[in-house]
Amino acid sequence: RLISGMGAKNMIEIMSSPYLNRFYKVILQSNNNHDELRRFLAEKGFSIVYEEIIEDAKKNYINIVAINASRPIEYTETEYEFGPLLIKDKNNLS
Repeated sequence: RLISGMGAKNMIEIMSSPYLNRFYKVILQSNNNHDELRRFLAEKGFSIVYEEIIEDAKKNYINIVAINASRPIEYTETEYEFGPLLIKDKNNLS
């Protein structure tokens, strides 16, 4: 599934379907509340395998690819806030 161009709260509402666990991979592009989106994915058992920051018209978007790990995932508070992969790549942080 691909969901883009909206805020994390709308994405979470869409993905709150009981059928989410049927998907192996989700590709998301959120324009706000990235920490809430990461927390939701982790709670639903999706492991983030790719993250990228995109700036367009002075607004930051986060591209996230997550794979269904079929178990809850835990990240640190810092990883929820800044992204578990983005904090490892200092070139992405601004």
